Amino acid sequence: MGKVATSALLFLLCATLVAAEDYYDLEIHVKQLSPKVIRLWIGDLTSSTAVVAFSTEKGIVVVDSTQCPAIDTKFREIIAREFGRDDFAYLINTHEHADHTFGNQVYADCEIVAHEYCAEGIRGNFGAIDRLLERSKGRLQELENLLKEDQSDAKTKATNLEYYRLVQLYVKSYESGMTMTLPTKTFADTMTLDMGDMTFELFSTGGTHSAGDIMILVPEEGLLLTGDMMADEWFNEKPGCLAAFMFRRGLKRDFPRTLANLERIIARKGEIKDLVPGHWNGDISMEGFEKRYGYAKALWEGVNAAAAEGKQLEEVQAEFALETRFPELVGSPGIDKQINAVSVRSIWLDVTDAESASALLSAAINKGDLEGAVKEIEDLHAERSNKVYFDEGEFNALGYRYLNEERFEEAKAVFKLNVKMYPESWNVYDSLAEAYMLSGDSEKAIELYEKSLELNPNNANGRDMLARIRSASK
Repeated sequence: MGKVATSALLFLLCATLVAAEDYYDLEIHVKQLSPKVIRLWIGDLTSSTAVVAFSTEKGIVVVDSTQCPAIDTKFREIIAREFGRDDFAYLINTHEHADHTFGNQVYADCEIVAHEYCAEGIRGNFGAIDRLLERSKGRLQELENLLKEDQSDAKTKATNLEYYRLVQLYVKSYESGMTMTLPTKTFADTMTLDMGDMTFELFSTGGTHSAGDIMILVPEEGLLLTGDMMADEWFNEKPGCLAAFMFRRGLKRDFPRTLANLERIIARKGEIKDLVPGHWNGDISMEGFEKRYGYAKALWEGVNAAAAEGKQLEEVQAEFALETRFPELVGSPGIDKQINAVSVRSIWLDVTDAESASALLSAAINKGDLEGAVKEIEDLHAERSNKVYFDEGEFNALGYRYLNEERFEEAKAVFKLNVKMYPESWNVYDSLAEAYMLSGDSEKAIELYEKSLELNPNNANGRDMLARIRSASK
């Protein structure tokens, strides 16, 4: 939990410890945020959900469940014990993700409040439980193998052990047949819950982390609950859900509304003493909050305007590069060069609904005319229409798909096209060199690897491959 002007880590160390007890060999932490508010989470090293509970005149209000109903059952028992009452009235979901909603069934006797998009996301998550169970079992096996190894790093081993125990709990929940429990009260823009001595003001802020993100202001307590949207400080090496503040392709959003609600929150910052993220292992300060609002506003409005002007994705990416357009955010948690590029691309694609040129090339190649397919994409590239987008990484991935299938001519054609479109990229030469090497043309491969190294002397793969080719030819 974060102070507006004081590090949340200091708060965590100094906050009143209400209780600490073990569950399934995992420590449950309970921190008193005020006489009427407590925060609960499980574990010490992994990014688990932090649940917040409020004791109000009209009943107990809980914000978020976890990924495991058994953990929420234990949390509910602790909340009732600490408050000396069990009149649970509301559960509020800050968003749809499994680690904030799979435990909803524990509060089925309450009114469950969320954004109107939340139910759709929960249905999708429950529909994927079989796949989630399969992946979780696979992860358990990986962790078992890791734990059997002699690890000199005690912290890594402790983290893996904690994660192993959590995943065991998740698997048990999935196998036991959880009950999908949807919100019973939803809203589109804002909602206020009057609980007598406390007011819960809910704001729709979706469009980055999920479609149905909300933030919750409780002015009487001076608290703003921010869900998983952002953090500007991490307490461990694996921030989990707080790792990225970004726009995601195809995410349902009404971002002008989100920006307006973030503005409303900022206008009331004098009432906010602490900002509380949805996971225990991160913090967001009001300064960081305002910076991320400004960043989101600039991206949304700027990329929309650039798309309306007919600018190509490459032009927009260059115009909104993190280092030149947002230098104050370089090195800031949750925002880096790659995350920024994905956000710019996602907004631009949402606005233009452009088709992928690499997907068009793949479809054209499948018709059997390789030369004609390449010519078609070259012509589209020359047209510079923003109805089709060109992405170096996507073309590179397509080339490797053909390479893995030993379709060398197709792979070389795609990589050659990438070289033509991105002649200053060292990686396109490296990829084309590999295609020539694997198809038996070592002389051409050497030429291309040398070109790649000329553009990027730090290309270790290029140096290694050149040494391998030259050694084999002796």
